[in-house]
Amino acid sequence: MSSFVSHFTTILVLALYYLFVSVRVVHAYLDPGSGSFLFQILIGTLLGLVMSVKLYWGRIRNFFVKFFSRKKRTSENEGKE
Repeated sequence: MSSFVSHFTTILVLALYYLFVSVRVVHAYLDPGSGSFLFQILIGTLLGLVMSVKLYWGRIRNFFVKFFSRKKRTSENEGKE
């Protein structure tokens, strides 16, 4: 598994290097509406994440309560044996 992670990390770093560091001549135009559109996408994504957490907060909280109480119970049971 660590071999896969190592290879994946290497490929990711090389891809990001090629994407951001290599110099290319680009003939493009970004109008002022493009920045506004990207800002709207960012705000919409953040609000969507907030609403998702709000809707599923009970399930998220119960998951962590059960997860940490299970660890506590198993450690208490190990001490009794």
